[in-house]
Parts: sequence; structure tokens; C-alpha cells
Amino acid sequence: MIQTVVIAPSLAGRAGLRTLLNAAEDVQVAAEAASLDALPSLPQPVDIFVLMADPGELSRLADLLPADKPAPAVLLLTDTPEDGEALLSLPLRAWGLLPTGCSEEALITALY
Repeated sequence: MIQTVVIAPSLAGRAGLRTLLNAAEDVQVAAEAASLDALPSLPQPVDIFVLMADPGELSRLADLLPADKPAPAVLLLTDTPEDGEALLSLPLRAWGLLPTGCSEEALITALY
């Protein structure tokens, strides 16, 4: 089971991502929040962060990553590819970028 955390500023964005991700057979949304700061706690284990957030959020992600466990992957949903540059400095297992209007198929495929 792929455990995901969804971060999206709008309620509609979080609800849409949760619905799409939970519809996949072996994907589960373990937590969701409007921002990383609003995440009550980091569920363990987390395999992938799905972020629909501004790049400033990514700098705070480093503070949440557990030092004693493998780092999760990050899938950033953005229409500005330059936003992905912030991912380069993080100790992540893997990362990817998709446009915010990507298809359900592209979103689920990116998780694998």
C-alpha cells in the first residue's frame, strides 16, 4: 500500500486529490492539510507527498523529513516548472512534476 500525504491550499483541491488517490487499488491518503504547517503530525510511514503548493512550502518539508528513516518521494503539482527547482536541494528518494490539470491516469502512474 502506497501511503500518501496530500498538501493543497484549497479544500476542493484536497478533496479532489483524496478522491482520485483513494480510488486507486493500492494507494491510501494517510493525511491531508492546507499547508505543511497545518499538518498535525506526520503519519508513518509516508511514501509520497503529493503537493499542490507554492515552492516556499518545499523549504519547510525538509524539517518534517525523518532523519532515521528513508525520505519519502514528492510529487509536485504545478503549472510553473521552475517551482521544481526547490526539490533539488531536498534529500528525497525521488521527485516528480505534473501540471495541476493532469489526468487521473497521469497522477496515479506518477505514484508508481
